[in-house]
Amino acid sequence: MARAGVTVGARAPLFDRLAGREAVPYGDPPRSLRILDRAELSESLQRELQRLLNTRRPEFKSAALAGMETTVIEYGLPDYSAMYTQNPEDKKKLVSLIQSTIESFEPRLRDLKVEATVLGNSEKALLVKVAGTVQIGRETERMSFAVGVSGEGPEAALGR
Repeated sequence: MARAGVTVGARAPLFDRLAGREAVPYGDPPRSLRILDRAELSESLQRELQRLLNTRRPEFKSAALAGMETTVIEYGLPDYSAMYTQNPEDKKKLVSLIQSTIESFEPRLRDLKVEATVLGNSEKALLVKVAGTVQIGRETERMSFAVGVSGEGPEAALGR
């Protein structure tokens, strides 16, 4: 149980700390931009998964697949338009690729389980369900997220 005056949560990623948050209303106690409570952590993870899975990286052999450390150059998914998402083998490869991408670039999520389903009549738009554990203070909690992924970038995935 948290002591009075002690904020329990998870460390905010650098981008969240740099971007800041809404101003705290006058009279309210100041909040740390370094610690996210459960709801803020969930929102942060949702945003980052949306950003990560809707970013396309250049086509080249992945360092993660070669057993090397990944770099920011490899951020995002490679273009998967050549894969036929209705084909079970291609879908299995794509789910594995999504999982390894999340493992490489979202270290707050552990023990991942990833599922992907094709959205409607589209061959490339996916609904990706991601479940994993996160550390909140001294507790480990299971969280799940649904992310729309498009072969055309984030605007298409968000319906813009």
